[in-house]
Order: sequence, then C-alpha cells, then structure tokens
Amino acid sequence: MWKNVASASAVLAVGALFGPGAGADVDPAIPAYTTASGVSGNLSSVGSDTMNNLMQFWAEGFNGLYPNVNLQIEGKGSSTAPPALIEGTSNFGPMSREMKAEEIAKFEAKYGYKPTFVKAALDALAVYVHKDNPITQLTLAQVDAMFSSTRKAGGPSDITTWGQLGLTGDWANKPISLYGRNSASGTYGYFKEHVLAKGDYKATVKEQPGSAAVVQGVSADLGGCGYSGIGYKTSGVRAVPIVGKDGKPYDATDVNVYSGNYGISRPLLIYVNRAPNQALAPATKEYLLYVLSKEGQQVTAKDGFVPLTAQIVAEERRKVSSCAARDASRALDFDPGGPSVDGPPPFTPGVRRVGALAPRRPAMEPATDAPMTEPTPVPKDSTREAFVEPPPPIEGVRKTARSVLFTNRLAGGHPHGRAD
Repeated sequence: MWKNVASASAVLAVGALFGPGAGADVDPAIPAYTTASGVSGNLSSVGSDTMNNLMQFWAEGFNGLYPNVNLQIEGKGSSTAPPALIEGTSNFGPMSREMKAEEIAKFEAKYGYKPTFVKAALDALAVYVHKDNPITQLTLAQVDAMFSSTRKAGGPSDITTWGQLGLTGDWANKPISLYGRNSASGTYGYFKEHVLAKGDYKATVKEQPGSAAVVQGVSADLGGCGYSGIGYKTSGVRAVPIVGKDGKPYDATDVNVYSGNYGISRPLLIYVNRAPNQALAPATKEYLLYVLSKEGQQVTAKDGFVPLTAQIVAEERRKVSSCAARDASRALDFDPGGPSVDGPPPFTPGVRRVGALAPRRPAMEPATDAPMTEPTPVPKDSTREAFVEPPPPIEGVRKTARSVLFTNRLAGGHPHGRAD
C-alpha cells in the first residue's frame, strides 16, 4: 500500500508545475539525454503489444541519434518476451506484467542468474465503453461481474445488461458486449489477477489480438465494453471512472495513477539479459538510457501513457549504469486497490487527462532470423562520461513537487506497495 508523505501544499504545487501553461507533462528534474560515441549494431525487441507503439516511438527517436542502430520490434504479447530472451533471439523483452515465477526459473536454469528489468513507463489500465454510453462510473466488483463467470471480487449476481448498472430508457435492456485480450497478453493476465481476483473469464468475451483491436471493437459497438491500456484511447470510446476504496470515482489521470487513487494502474517493464557484474552492451544500454531521459519520457506522455517521476528515473538509471543485476522476482510492488486512507486529497485543477494520442503508425517489421550482435565498445566522448557514471543518490536529485509527492512511496525502487 502506498504511504502518503506529501503535504497538501506539495500536492497543490503539482498543478502549478504541470497544469495548463506549464508547458510540460514530464517531471522537469528528469535529465536530458546525452549521446555517446561509437554506438551501432542490430537490436531486437519481442514482447508486449501494449508497449509496441511505445517501443517503436522510442526507437524512432533513438535512431535519429544513432542512424547505425537497427532495432526490429515485434509485439505479440508479454508471454512471448521470456522465451525470446531465453533463446537469445531478442535484446529487449517489453512486458505489461511482471515475469511469472516459472518464467524466471526457466531463464535462471539456462543462464544461472535472473533477468534484469527496467521500469520504462506507467499505465492506467482503462475500462472502455462506446463514446455515447452514459455510464458515469463502475466499481471493480461490477467490472468483475461483467467479465467473469466466477465473480470472485464479490459481486452478488451476474451482470449482462446495462440496465443492471443503472442505465434507463433504450439502454435498460441493451446487452453488454465484451471485448478483451487473448491469453498471450500481459494485459489479459493483469486484468484476470487484479480485476477478476484470479477468476475465470466469461466465454462470451470476444478475444482480440491487440490493444488497438479492443478499442476499435468497442468504438464500433454501442453496447461494447473492453479493457486496454490508456495509451490506446481514441475519440470513439470513453474510459469509465473507477470507484476507489474511498467510494469516490477516479478518472485515469496521471495524478490519480501516481497517488494510487486509480485502482488498476501498473508499471510497464523492459526485461534484458545481463550477467551479474557485467555491463550491458553499448547499444542496449544507450537505448534504455534514452527511454529513461527527458526525451524518452516525453514520448511516453505523447503516446498517452503516464511518464515516470524523476525519482523512479534516477533509480532505473542506476540499474542500467551499474553492473549489479536486479532481482527480477521483485519487478512489481504494486497495490492495484487504491491509496491508503491517509492518501493525498483528490487534485483536479489543471490536471491533464491521460490519453492524448500520437498518430498511430504501423509497427516496425518483425526481427529477422539473422543473429543479433552488439558492437565492440569504443572509447567514449569526454562529454559523455558524466552521464555514463551512475547518477547521484536520491538525496542529491532535485525534487520537484511531483517528485516530493512520491518520496518514500517507492520502497526498493518499486513504484507501489506490495508484490503483484
């Protein structure tokens, strides 16, 4: 559970920094990226569909700095990331959920150590309805009763029509048409665990191959309802406010994700294969440092997802720059159920609604079967040395109001309060 250590003035200061006229949605304490010399080679990414566009947009920015780096991206679902890393056919394994214990065990059985993860962005998992649907809010128990045949979240009865949720008139008898992801998806697994309380999906859920397909299905179906990452929001759907533990509905905004008021939020992860006490290969390392820069997090915000705070970025950059591999079994310490009772007061003035979309572009061509190689390290430009060195301790990082809001909420570098 997240602990509230922010004063009311700190919470209000977030509006001054990131509200209208502030000119930025990204924590200004996040450092800009500085290029390194001699970075080239072929890289491959296999994993999350939710992160597919993010990985592509990050790659486009990175390739503008390093035209001799070729990054191939394939996003067919988070469950495809661990096998690709184990088989050595990818450099990056983006995942919208943490690796399962059995996935980590298979990796460790082959290499003798656990995979390393980096938190790359945050996501509000949205429950979407058609733009003309007048529903104003949903509880997690209601969502469970809509999507699950087992109702382990406590709903008293099955919910199949919009009238059961309080809608009247023509909506009263309109059936709820369900859209979801397939079992290869990390979003499928996350929703099943945290919304359905590990219950079973109804057989009537129309499984879609990708995040965009879920949103597209709902936008074309007046009675439709589906779940997908907030970065896939379009003008044809609405993200329904979700009722928190305090009984109040919360929109999928960045502030509500940071505070924990929005109950189904998650970090988006990139896994890599790095042996303990060995540095990452230059192209792999620089790509991750680009993601964890001001420019990289501006891409995150532009694509509709929630950027990291400066404090999270500082921790993740230390992991990238150091030689000690991170324990992948603790990728997430996250309470999806909302904030503690002493959480910060709701903040509304000047809050950006998450979900503004960059134009959707097709993903890059899938990686070929050619072996992926990393270039031989070369001496770094003298201007780069200060950035390559591990950043200063958290105490030395300038704290903005957004950073202060999360001080002491991030135990051990994890953005949330309990294991996923």
